[in-house]
Amino acid sequence: MTTHVKVGADEWLVADAGNTRLMTDGLSGCVAIGLVKGDKIALAHVYSDCSEKNGNWGVYEEALNKAWETSGFGGADKANAFLVYSDPSDRWLAGKIEGWLEHKGFEPESAMAPGCSIGRSDGVLDFSLKSERNKLEYLHGYRTSADAGDTVQRATLSKSAAPAQAATVLADRDERKQASGSGPETDLRLSEAKHPMHEVYNQILAKIPKELVNCEEDDDKPFASEARQLASALTVEYMKHGGHAAIGKIGVGGSETNQMVFLATDPPEASGHGMSVELAKADSERYPQLERQMGREAMALYPDYSAQTVSSRGQNLAQSSTAPVHQ
Repeated sequence: MTTHVKVGADEWLVADAGNTRLMTDGLSGCVAIGLVKGDKIALAHVYSDCSEKNGNWGVYEEALNKAWETSGFGGADKANAFLVYSDPSDRWLAGKIEGWLEHKGFEPESAMAPGCSIGRSDGVLDFSLKSERNKLEYLHGYRTSADAGDTVQRATLSKSAAPAQAATVLADRDERKQASGSGPETDLRLSEAKHPMHEVYNQILAKIPKELVNCEEDDDKPFASEARQLASALTVEYMKHGGHAAIGKIGVGGSETNQMVFLATDPPEASGHGMSVELAKADSERYPQLERQMGREAMALYPDYSAQTVSSRGQNLAQSSTAPVHQ
C-alpha cells in the first residue's frame, strides 16, 4: 500500500518510490522541486521568502546543496527533475532553482500549478500536477513529516521549515452531518453554493485580478487557493462595512513589507483603507483555516446583513452582478 506524504514549506523529503508518494501544494509564489532516480524520489517546497527582495538566495542555495548531498541521489545520470511554480508574473525564484538544477546536470521540466505529486505507479514514473480533478488527494488521507516516521528522510531549507498542515477531517464530519440531516449547516466555506453569501463571494472572486492569484485564465480562479482565500476575507470585510454597494475594482497597495488588497465599491462604503485584507492572507500554508474561519464569520454576520438588505434593496449589491461601476 502506498503512503502519501505531504511536504511542508521549506522542507525537502526523500522516500522510496515503491511505497511512498510525495505531494505538496499551496505554491503561492513558492516553487516545488521533484526528483526521481531509480526507486528514490525527492520533493522540496521552496518557500517564497527566498526572493530577490530579501537577497537570501545564497542561504537557500547552501541549504539546497546540503539537502542534495544528504539525499544520496548522487549524479543526475538517469534521473528526472521537475520544477513547478505558481506565479507567472515573477519567475525569479523558479529561474534560480532551474539554474541550480542545470548546474547539477539536470534538464528540468517546468510547469505551472498550485501543487504537484511524485511517485511510481506499476513501476512507471508518475508525476502529476494538482488540478480540480485530483484536488481531494491534497486534503485527505496523507501523512506529513511529523507522523510519517521512517517513511521519509527530512531536510530543511530554513529555520522556518515546518511540516505541512494535517489532513482535513472537517469535510468528512460535515458530510456525515448533512447525511444525517441533524441541525443547520454552520460550517460552510463561502465557496460552497449552500453558503448564504456564496453569490456575493463569487462577485468578489470575479473581480480579483488573475495575476494577483497566480492564474492564467479567469476560469482558473475558483480552483486557486489564493483566490479563494482573498475572496473569502474580502467578503467578510464587505459585510462588515454594510454590503449594499456595487463591487468595483480590487487592487493592491501598502508598503513592500505589508501589501494590502483593497476593495472599492460604488458608491464607497468605507473611507480610507477600511475595506482591505493583507495580501499574505492568500497563503494557505500560513493561514490553513482561513477559508473555514471566514465562512463561519460571514455566517455569523449574515442575520444583520440580511436585515439591512431588506431595508435597503435599492442599494443592494446582490441584486445584480452587472451593476454599473466607475472604473
